[in-house]
Amino acid sequence: MSPPELAHMAEHFYGYGRWDAPFWFIGPEAGMGKDGEDGLAVRCESWRQLGCAPIVDCAAHHRGFAFTKWHQHHPPTQPTWRQLIRLLLAFKGMNPNLDDIRAYQRDHWGRENGETCVIELSGVPAPNMRVPRDRLSFLSRRVERIRHQIREYRPELIVMYGVRQRKAWEQVAGTNFDSSGICHVGKAVAAIARHPVTVGGLLFSDTAAFALALGGANLAAKLANIRGLFSTPEDINDDPDSAPSKRVAGVYRQYNKVIEGTLAAQRIGIDRMLAECPHFRNWIERLAALPAGM
Repeated sequence: MSPPELAHMAEHFYGYGRWDAPFWFIGPEAGMGKDGEDGLAVRCESWRQLGCAPIVDCAAHHRGFAFTKWHQHHPPTQPTWRQLIRLLLAFKGMNPNLDDIRAYQRDHWGRENGETCVIELSGVPAPNMRVPRDRLSFLSRRVERIRHQIREYRPELIVMYGVRQRKAWEQVAGTNFDSSGICHVGKAVAAIARHPVTVGGLLFSDTAAFALALGGANLAAKLANIRGLFSTPEDINDDPDSAPSKRVAGVYRQYNKVIEGTLAAQRIGIDRMLAECPHFRNWIERLAALPAGM
């Protein structure tokens, strides 16, 4: 793809769903496969085929670059989307299981006729934030466009995920977040959350259930020893070099956080996570309570 085409996508492509959706999720940038550059041209071409609209249908865009597994009949759950959907369904009063999340991802997440707006600060996807991309040239314009759209469409809930982007999130909100990471943007409730792939500490809410999900009850004591080093499971997210997944891998070398982490979350259940994780519980309770008082 040519540099002008890439620049056009970087400035004007925001993501999936509908601007007028009640539930917004804003991330730092879209992910993509590790082959990186090989997928960028086809993603851009698919977007072009959809008219280069700022927001397009998630399934249609993925079909356009022949990546259909997230929307097949019985799809695997995408790691980032899975946790955001879990949060959304909990906010709506559900205690979702993996099949609930799977169905929502396939049929509703980022769809043009759905209830979500799933957008990014950066318009160009990358395998991870370490891969070079021009993330700054259009940032101020994109922040201003997102702010304008929020004020025009007035969603109920806005979740901005990625704590390293807090400055950008406060620019989007036009105000500072409180100590719980929550603020109001007009009538909308806005909240900052850790990026969904960094919340593995919550799995330590029940180390016995976590061990069973890993297939070995004998791991419970080792996981409990890790849990015992911290006041709450949330505190285990304390350092990139000793993140929860790395601690688990230290006692269970073959740990696959996408597959086994998902099984563990399902076995533990959100009620146990809420009971053991006060920050997470306070965050969910405040989000659940605020819309009713508007």
